[in-house]
Amino acid sequence: MRTLIFILLWAPLGLLAQNWWAEGGAGFRSGIWKYDLGEDANGVYAGNGLHYTHFSPFTGVYVQAGRQWKAFSLGVGASYTLFYDKEMRVQQNQQPGKPTIYDISGHYAQFLHLYSRLEGYAIRRQGFRLGPSLQAGWFSPTTGYPQSQVLHRRYFVEAGMVGLLRLGNGWLTINPVYQWNVANGNGTDAQHTITSLGILAGWRYIW
Repeated sequence: MRTLIFILLWAPLGLLAQNWWAEGGAGFRSGIWKYDLGEDANGVYAGNGLHYTHFSPFTGVYVQAGRQWKAFSLGVGASYTLFYDKEMRVQQNQQPGKPTIYDISGHYAQFLHLYSRLEGYAIRRQGFRLGPSLQAGWFSPTTGYPQSQVLHRRYFVEAGMVGLLRLGNGWLTINPVYQWNVANGNGTDAQHTITSLGILAGWRYIW
C-alpha cells in the first residue's frame, strides 16, 4: 500500500518535471508508388495488373510537438509532402510495346500525414542525443488517387534514426527515415503502396 501511494504521488510530479518540445522542419525523399489492381475470380490480375511510378523525388515540411524525457520522447505531428510525379508507368502484364501511362492525378501528387511519434536515445552526451525513431498514423493523398472510394483505409509507418545536437537555445535534428504507406479497402485485394527513403532536418525547442 505504501508503495502504491508513493507511485500515485510521484507519477504526477515526475510528469511535471519533464520538458515539452516543439519542432518544425523539412525533408527530401525518393520513393515509388505501386498500384496493385488486384486479381479476378480466376486469380488473374485484373486489367493490366500492377502499375508503378519511376523512383520519384518528394519534398515536404512538418511540425511536431511532445513531451521530452531523459531517455526518450513522445509526440504528435503533421506533415505535408509533394510527390513529383502524376503518372504511373509500366504494368506487370505488359505486352510488347510502349509502357502504359496511367494518371495518378491531374497535378503532382500531394500528401497529408498525421501521426504519433516515439524517439529513444541510446546514446546521450552533453548536448547530443542519438537513437531510433518511429512514427505511425494516417495519411491522405490530397490530390486524389485511383479507386479512392474503395481503397479508403489509409495508414503509414516510418522508422529511422534521429540525432539531436544542441546549438544555442535549440536543438538541430537530423532524421534519416524509411516510410511505408498503404491504402486498401474491404472486399478487394487491390491496394496502393507508397514507399520512400529520405532525410529530414529540423529545429527543436525544448522548455
